[in-house]
Amino acid sequence: MNPASNLLKTYMLLTSIILSSHINPSRAFRPTQHLISRMSTLPKSATSPSSSDDAAIDPLKVPPTTELSKSIKESYLDITGKLPDGVKLVPVSKTKPASYLIPILELEEGEREGLVFGENYMQELISKMELIPSYLPPHTRFAMIGKLQSNKINKLIKTGKDGKLVRIETITKPEQVTKISKAIDDSWGESPTPLELLIQIDTSSEDTKNGIPHTSSSLVNDLIEFIEGTGGVVFKGLMTIGAPGDDTAFDKLAELRGLIKEEHRGCELSMGMSGDWVKAVEKGSTEIRCGSNIFGARDYSKK
Repeated sequence: MNPASNLLKTYMLLTSIILSSHINPSRAFRPTQHLISRMSTLPKSATSPSSSDDAAIDPLKVPPTTELSKSIKESYLDITGKLPDGVKLVPVSKTKPASYLIPILELEEGEREGLVFGENYMQELISKMELIPSYLPPHTRFAMIGKLQSNKINKLIKTGKDGKLVRIETITKPEQVTKISKAIDDSWGESPTPLELLIQIDTSSEDTKNGIPHTSSSLVNDLIEFIEGTGGVVFKGLMTIGAPGDDTAFDKLAELRGLIKEEHRGCELSMGMSGDWVKAVEKGSTEIRCGSNIFGARDYSKK
């Protein structure tokens, strides 16, 4: 690593300390004039982003401020503390750095029992799983809760081996199941723990939403049977993303569960997000997916 890069990183570290400090700003540490002078004489390439490993800052590792880290942890515990037994919280960290997961991962084991993070974008999920265990701890687990891209399924499964990926919640057709099963067979080795699959149900008839129509119980039953007859995977439940403000989505999913074959009627219902999870739980949800009310507002400009 060159001296210019060392100096840049030192300056950035000190700046981060100042910004996250809770002490009186008038007494806060300030870089010396000598340091500032040296920074001003560095070549432009040393003080601006670079493609080189020693100058670039990995956006997935940008740490939250002390205040935000505390807020993430407290928000997670506040929601889980209000959930009845049998209902799980999936923290959704899409568009957020992997570093934002660490405050929750550092909780005592009893406080994060069954913890699984949800991701909406396949490439973002792959990138975060690649940080286990070098950056994120070995007990980090993920679920794919966004639209599946067929051309990325193999990479998703391969990267998710050894328990990194435990669930996919957006299955809509047998072809996806077949490809997932083959990828598991190719990369997970013998007798792996089955990957949990949830079938996505369309309860709003919006063009932007995926899923099997909630009125098509026969198609849902057929897909459940296909999953159950395929190696490396197991049917776990039904999932929906309702239209904003439309609580009838929860009733529709619950009603559909009552129409599938009896042996599967105890399956999970994944429904409810940051703005409506309380109502979803009242309607029978066994899994809620919350992001902005834990990690803060999302930045979609990078997507």
